[in-house]
Amino acid sequence: MFRIKPADTRVVVLPDELGEMKTKTGLIIPENAKEDRAKTGTIVVVGKGNADNPMLYSVGQRVIYSQYAGSPLLLDLKVGDKDYQATEFKIMNQVDIWGVIEEVK
Repeated sequence: MFRIKPADTRVVVLPDELGEMKTKTGLIIPENAKEDRAKTGTIVVVGKGNADNPMLYSVGQRVIYSQYAGSPLLLDLKVGDKDYQATEFKIMNQVDIWGVIEEVK
């Protein structure tokens, strides 16, 4: 089990599992047909930022980013009191994040 401390303005994101999607008419869209789409995930670790670029995001925020953003990491990671075994994360610079997804009540 490992802990990770991202450098400067980097964040570690746990990508959402998408699986197959079904249209309103019942057509099933396989995972490989959706690869051109933006991706979403939850930030699990953030760097400290720096004097020129303070951190804009915090742990727990759901974000949207390009499928090409960041680099994949496959590792056993301990984040707070959660253990992630052989899980794929993305580590990326905060400028690669397009925005925060917030629930409207």
